[in-house]
Amino acid sequence: MLLTETQKRIVTSCTSTAVQAGAGTGKTRTLTERYIYHLNQGFRPLEIAAVTFTEQAAEELRVRIRQTLEARAHTHHHHEQLERWLVEIEAAPIGTLHSLAARICCDFPEEAGVPAGFRILDEVEGPLYEASLVNDVLAHLPEAVYELLPPETGVASCISCWSILMKPSLLFVIHGTGI
Repeated sequence: MLLTETQKRIVTSCTSTAVQAGAGTGKTRTLTERYIYHLNQGFRPLEIAAVTFTEQAAEELRVRIRQTLEARAHTHHHHEQLERWLVEIEAAPIGTLHSLAARICCDFPEEAGVPAGFRILDEVEGPLYEASLVNDVLAHLPEAVYELLPPETGVASCISCWSILMKPSLLFVIHGTGI
């Protein structure tokens, strides 16, 4: 299948590009071709960041890049280079914005301002850590603050308000040694 003119412009753009389109419109194919275009321009897989919204889309992109490279192996003039690319694809930064941020923090903790050896809390640990923070904050509030709350408002309401304001999808909890 040939690329449309718009897809060709996306593939050959020398700047960062965001592709937004409906299902079945060729986004993954376009991004695969863009990725390979940049490999052919002299970049290595470890030098190209491909960011998607879901882990599933990231894995599909990685698979398609690998399959396309393997399919073109018999016509590629630099077989050794292609083999290196195929190895590097497995470690290349192809993932979600969250996974890219976590990777940057892991690889460059000092520059990212996080403790070395930090980790992102999982779906169980995150809410537990959040609740402990809320309880700690509430335990240290002056009595005068509680007096300002309407009588029907209790600690449960405060925790509920906290949870609404700090939606789990927006909460990026960093937990490391000594925190």
